[in-house]
Amino acid sequence: MLLDDTPKTPPKEETKKEFNAIKDLLLEIDEEPETQRKVPLKAYNYPDTIEIDLDEHGEMIGLGAEDYQEFLNEFIDKSIIYDEDLRSTDKSKREEALNEIYSISQSLQLPYLEDILADMLERDYLEEELVDIYYDCLAKITTKTKPKIAQTPPPQETPQVKPQESRVHIEEPKTQEAPTVGGYGVLSFEGIKPIHFDFRLEEAAEDLSLPVDLIEEFVNDFIEQAIEEKETFIKAYAKGDMDTIQKTGHKLKGASSNLRIIPLSETLEEIQHCDNPARFEPLLKKYWGQFLSFKLFMENISHK
Repeated sequence: MLLDDTPKTPPKEETKKEFNAIKDLLLEIDEEPETQRKVPLKAYNYPDTIEIDLDEHGEMIGLGAEDYQEFLNEFIDKSIIYDEDLRSTDKSKREEALNEIYSISQSLQLPYLEDILADMLERDYLEEELVDIYYDCLAKITTKTKPKIAQTPPPQETPQVKPQESRVHIEEPKTQEAPTVGGYGVLSFEGIKPIHFDFRLEEAAEDLSLPVDLIEEFVNDFIEQAIEEKETFIKAYAKGDMDTIQKTGHKLKGASSNLRIIPLSETLEEIQHCDNPARFEPLLKKYWGQFLSFKLFMENISHK
């Protein structure tokens, strides 16, 4: 009797059961909850106040206290602007915003914030709680600088008058009145470098539902107005006229906001609501740096 060596094929129904079992196993592995793969949050213990010494931090990166303050303000502004991007589910958009902010934080050598941003960069998914921690930490930043010692001017010598002959009226020398010391000092916009920010003329026109040419005309009118008000700021600062500084900031803020020049209007709003005279100079210089950048941008457009 001959033996049949032909391999027996298992019934189709049994093969299908084995295939489905393997398929289910693979699906179970693939469908592992994402939360199980997330890295636990670190315990970020930062103080209620993160005090930045502008002189010391500026010296560390080769900047003066005022320049460091401007750099820090720009970093804070960018962080606020990128809030939506940091919370975006679009990984590429989130990473682009993170990389830019993290790069600036490294340059500024900011404590705590740099570590939090590095943690955010290491994760390939959105961690809302970590974003909230970052903004809470950012809100704790305060700055200080060394007080400036006022120099007392040397006493003026009273000119000597030789006595004249008797019976002749001797006129006493007129003493010069000391200049009135008042106001906040001398405000100079000389040597301020442009502070770049993004502005799209077409987007502003679309948002306002107006032609681009008309928006460009309005923008040029605003630029002329800002140049005229430059002297208003300088004179009001010299007089210590807080009311005029705030009102001028409010007027320019309204115009820039209406034209969707957002970073510029935000700085002007800070000037409008500022009631600390020590903050006026850095805020006004920041505003003028942004304005110079915006003015150059519009000049380049008109030349094309």
